[in-house]
Amino acid sequence: MWTSPPLSRFSIPLSVLDFSPICEGGDSTDALESTIRLAQLAEALGFSRYWLGEHHVAGGVAGVAPHSLAPIIAARTKTIRIGTAASIVPHYFPAQILEFAGVFSSLFPRLDLGLARGHVVAAAQRTSASANPPIADRILEGLVFPAPAAPLPHGPDYVHPLLSGVVQMRPEVNFEVEVRGILDLASKHAGGQIVEPGLPFHFPGLTLWLHGTNPGASPRLAGGLGLPYSANYHFSGSRLLENLADYRKSFVPSAALQHPHVVVSADVIVAPSDQEAEGIRATYARRTLDLKSGRGLTPLASGETLRSFHWSDADRLAVRDKLQTQIVGTADHVVDRLQALVRIANADELLITSVAHRYEDRARSYELLAEAWVARPADL
Repeated sequence: MWTSPPLSRFSIPLSVLDFSPICEGGDSTDALESTIRLAQLAEALGFSRYWLGEHHVAGGVAGVAPHSLAPIIAARTKTIRIGTAASIVPHYFPAQILEFAGVFSSLFPRLDLGLARGHVVAAAQRTSASANPPIADRILEGLVFPAPAAPLPHGPDYVHPLLSGVVQMRPEVNFEVEVRGILDLASKHAGGQIVEPGLPFHFPGLTLWLHGTNPGASPRLAGGLGLPYSANYHFSGSRLLENLADYRKSFVPSAALQHPHVVVSADVIVAPSDQEAEGIRATYARRTLDLKSGRGLTPLASGETLRSFHWSDADRLAVRDKLQTQIVGTADHVVDRLQALVRIANADELLITSVAHRYEDRARSYELLAEAWVARPADL
């Protein structure tokens, strides 16, 4: 199941990844209204897809329910494709995912349904260093593919006991079986065959994606099913190349795709000067520290809060790997690095997220990037 996005003015398509961050001094209403504004801006700028994140019991993000938010964004836009990045399969029953996709695509035939296994962030952060063999930093064309940083040893669990029971995933989930079932039913119905009378949808314009952070089961499943795959540099840059290698080695042509199709995410801040861009990125650094310290995804700190915070050497070491994969600076510098990422990862598309306390800084970052991306021919 593959539907091409609208013709893009970009030689390499750009899309947006939005977690609807809550900012210090604001609330969830502000965050969600900013998401609507940013989606409309992205469409006007020529971005191809608008992907909505799913993070549960995270006090610093309002992007907790992409199945609810996606139709609202679709109703306020006209052509940009809307995606879930991702629907965490163990949080749903397959019928819920199919019914969401059926209702959405019946009214807005431009859904990118992203599926993922999901993970408990705190546990992932604390075990990442021991779960994977240690690797050294790799620098390719100026891009850093860092060794995973050791998590900080202090900090409480950030999920309240009353909430931890509410958001537990279904422990019995067989991810591969459920993804295959979703794909099989959606594909048959899209082809005009209603094999399940209780699912009265034809899924017009639906594309099914798999999202993954690490090499292993997810990229191999995506490749084996001949699905497009989304991998992230911004969160798991140390394993990006191995992740994509697993996908490509496993790829089997399908009715949807004859060749592998990859979108790679990057965390980007573009500003008129390097100094201003570095100032904006401080918000991301502080949130990363909070996450790794067990405090979770906290509201994005204001400049005043950031100026009063003291960084220890251990703090700086803990966030080093994430800051190394953030691409920050003037438009020319950022475009250089993103073009290098396209070459190194052999990416078909890029997925851009920008973290800033002020909406105006996020919007300007996308505007400056779009302008520079058009002006600079793809040097691939």
